[in-house]
Amino acid sequence: MPRRSPSFSASCSSPHTHSDRHDPGRFRPVVLRRFENTDAQVRSTETIDAGFGNEVRSRIDESVLAEVRAVDGVAAADGFVQGFAQVIGADGEPVGNPGQGPPTFGFSWSDDTELNSYTISEGRPPSGATEVVLDQTTAEAAQKSVGDSVRIISTSGANDFTIVGVAKFGDSGSAGGATAALFDLPTAQSVLDAGGKLDAISVRASDGISQEEMAARLNAALPTGTEAITGTAATEEAQSSIAQALSFFNGFLLAFAMIALFVSAFVITNTFAILVAQRSRELALLRAIGATRSQVLRSVLAESFVIGIVGSILGLVFGILLSYGLRAMLSAIGLELPGGGILLQTRTVVVSLLVGVVVTVLAAVLPAWRASRIAPIEALRQAAAEPWQRNRTRFLAGLLVLAIGAGTLLYGLLIPKLVFAAIGAAILFIGVFILGPAIAKPVTGLISLPVAKFRGVTGTMARENTLRNPKRTARTASALTIGVALVAGVTVLTASTKTSIENTIGESFVGDFVLDSGSFGPQSGLSPTVVDELAAVPGVDKAAGFQIGLGEIDGKGDFFAVFDPTVTFDFIDVGLIAGSPADLRPGSIFLLENKAEDLGLTIGDTVTAKFPSSGQLTLTVAGLYTEAAYPGNFIVNTTDYNVAGAERLYSQAFVQLKSGVTAAETKPALEAIAATYPNADLQDRETYIKEQGAQLNQILGLFYVMLVMAIIIAAFGIMNTLRLSVLERTREIGLMRAVGMTRSQLRSTIRWESIITAVFGALLGVVLGLFLGYSIVLALRDQGTIAFTVPWLSLLIVVLLAALVGVLAAIWPARKAAAMNVLDAIATE
Repeated sequence: MPRRSPSFSASCSSPHTHSDRHDPGRFRPVVLRRFENTDAQVRSTETIDAGFGNEVRSRIDESVLAEVRAVDGVAAADGFVQGFAQVIGADGEPVGNPGQGPPTFGFSWSDDTELNSYTISEGRPPSGATEVVLDQTTAEAAQKSVGDSVRIISTSGANDFTIVGVAKFGDSGSAGGATAALFDLPTAQSVLDAGGKLDAISVRASDGISQEEMAARLNAALPTGTEAITGTAATEEAQSSIAQALSFFNGFLLAFAMIALFVSAFVITNTFAILVAQRSRELALLRAIGATRSQVLRSVLAESFVIGIVGSILGLVFGILLSYGLRAMLSAIGLELPGGGILLQTRTVVVSLLVGVVVTVLAAVLPAWRASRIAPIEALRQAAAEPWQRNRTRFLAGLLVLAIGAGTLLYGLLIPKLVFAAIGAAILFIGVFILGPAIAKPVTGLISLPVAKFRGVTGTMARENTLRNPKRTARTASALTIGVALVAGVTVLTASTKTSIENTIGESFVGDFVLDSGSFGPQSGLSPTVVDELAAVPGVDKAAGFQIGLGEIDGKGDFFAVFDPTVTFDFIDVGLIAGSPADLRPGSIFLLENKAEDLGLTIGDTVTAKFPSSGQLTLTVAGLYTEAAYPGNFIVNTTDYNVAGAERLYSQAFVQLKSGVTAAETKPALEAIAATYPNADLQDRETYIKEQGAQLNQILGLFYVMLVMAIIIAAFGIMNTLRLSVLERTREIGLMRAVGMTRSQLRSTIRWESIITAVFGALLGVVLGLFLGYSIVLALRDQGTIAFTVPWLSLLIVVLLAALVGVLAAIWPARKAAAMNVLDAIATE
């Protein structure tokens, strides 16, 4: 199926009850408010695994509501339905983006004020087929008020309603950022295509009856296929669902936090290595007057411990501020997160401080060990930079570690075992750290040749400074290498995937126009009514909708395609190798060839499937295909999936013109229909194909937002090293100033030294990133052909940006060097 950028949103389910339908995640305050007065909840026992710790629960017949109300002890009971409904604002644009942010819901209004989490703040509750209540945040975003007409897109199409009220969710304007359009129950069932069904029933018990007793009484009276749970149980389920639903996003952020710590460790190690080298005479004097090696070791580690505490506290404060900025950055690239305050837990503070201190101390272990091995005789020598000599052993050791890292990475990707892949990547970076000093001199010498040639004295001196201590140059660049390698790897992978998607979609899709909702999945999109409207346009030969289904196939939750065999195959070439479109009759299923092999199935075999509305079915394998771009692993018939009560939505609607009819002739009429569905975009074939690949730009932007922290840390590392280098060369700088070097020349020298170092790190990172990108592409080839593509222009921009990082990192050290008093600098020992 066409790839879509995943939504990293946390969404809110019904404010009335715990139906997990359309509910990829929620926030705890919303959950607590939602079940505040619910003593029991009646729902279907049929569930579908929706992934991320969530489940889709089948609807129940509305006749159950009367049975529930008849149970002794029930003070009030209200049934409700919910589904996709998107409000169109006064500017003609849809409010919210369910594909890349909080969901856009339609709800039924509860007449019981205690069971209803929404309260009217203006106007009155909805009553009748043309009335709606909007939540306050949605009304403000849509620039609508009581008495206005508003268009709402839902499963039943685009319809106009009169706003009769504005409601608040508790004290908030919305339920966790989700938009809400609230109708009376019959209207909600019609608008949301519930067909005499309910998602669940909320129950309030009479005084003196406990939640457990109420649930027990209900279970004794309920028909087969339904159950009652307590309000407390519903709350606990929802809270557990929150943690699981957001676990993938938390893991995503944790991965980048680990990257930042890994980069920081390189910076800390480099800093302590330079400090130890500069204080070698001081440490040798301590040894000379009786200090033992262990005492020197402990002194350096104690220093790192104190620095770790101070740095961790500052980092915690900065992290709190960053959490606000992160939301804004994600919003800027199209990933909207629901509203909510920042929650700072004691656990977060403790873990942050502990991790910061431990990483700092561990990063200082090697420099501390080297400090303990400084001989007392060093007290007779002047402190100097770290000695360096050509080391063939280091070169060979670096190559060996790189080989081990590459092998481990490929093993982890091909198995696949992400833990091994992560370990392999870490070993690769360590290998670069080991190999760097051995190759720094020849590589930086080559990089700096143009600088020395075109920048005269300042360029020559910058070149000599980077060549003077290759170990320091390599270590300084290592942190930047990691960040650039990850950026380059993601860029290469994205470019390769884009190319493959465009090629695959171009080969599979047969059509002239597409009305694209921009949403992926069964929970938002276009009403099926749009297909009939498109098909009725003069010059259109046929139109078809592309629907994504959700269900369990062979006991596992999965997304798949729902095809109308009479028309959908005319637009999508799935590469049938067995069976024909006509064979996709009710009771049949088509399988991707690779998936059929994994399941050990072939033509004529049966497989168990379970869908949200139709329940469990036994389907016969009637076809096999090879192209997964559109359908994924399975194709099912619309008749089996879209039974009564199913929410039928299309991700896209396809249009094919009659022979001899041009696009220019029909486009105005198609655009007129598209205008009535503001949540959709009309695209011609060429634009549509390009847009499928372009959607990966959002993922790329998200990675860039995360990786920018690693680049910032690397920039601080370069700045720190330059500053220490300036202190080390204080007397040298004073002498250069005394013989005529101007302040601007000195600043230029340091700036070019920083640029050379940054470009060296960036080039190593690009090479490593190319390998990382190629490795992932290689590992993904068993899931479809991915063309390895190198985006040379993008990689060149990465290197240029790294040079800019060098310029920025050199500002403070260059200013400090230029501000030195010449006589004081010369007098420095």
